[in-house]
Amino acid sequence: MKMVCAPITWGMFGLLINTIVFAASGSPQQAKVQNVQFIMYGYEVVINYDLLGDPSVKYNVRLMLRRGGDPSYEYFPKSLSGDIGTGRFVGEKKQIIWAIDYEFPKGLQGNDYYFVVQAENIEKKSDSQILTWIGSGVAVLAAAVTYVIILNNKPASANTTNSGFTIPPPRP
Repeated sequence: MKMVCAPITWGMFGLLINTIVFAASGSPQQAKVQNVQFIMYGYEVVINYDLLGDPSVKYNVRLMLRRGGDPSYEYFPKSLSGDIGTGRFVGEKKQIIWAIDYEFPKGLQGNDYYFVVQAENIEKKSDSQILTWIGSGVAVLAAAVTYVIILNNKPASANTTNSGFTIPPPRP
């Protein structure tokens, strides 16, 4: 019976390693935002960007206004329209329109402002990915239980007593 337990332990360990490698290799690729540019048209700011990623995946696209002279300055505009929010926005020449006059009726003082476009993958994990993680947990638990069973059923050595002391050699 002990001979059967050891291969199960190694088999569970192999299953665990294969599951972790599969889960790591199956993670979706993150989007990349590039070519962010903006121009002022009357009371609107038009921000253009390119989003590289998987076109079948939904992304949450956000816009942040930063200031070069103040690294701690962050403002998230609210009066936005266009390729922003939740959706499938992958592609070139995407456009966000900010009605700046609603939030800053007197405009912004200074000329060191710039925009940061952020895109985050929001697709839920598929059932197969969730099952992979559950399987990983079950494999770890099974390996631990098998290890404890083997450890507790270890036979006493022929040269030791129940107390763990070595039996002295026989006298001549």
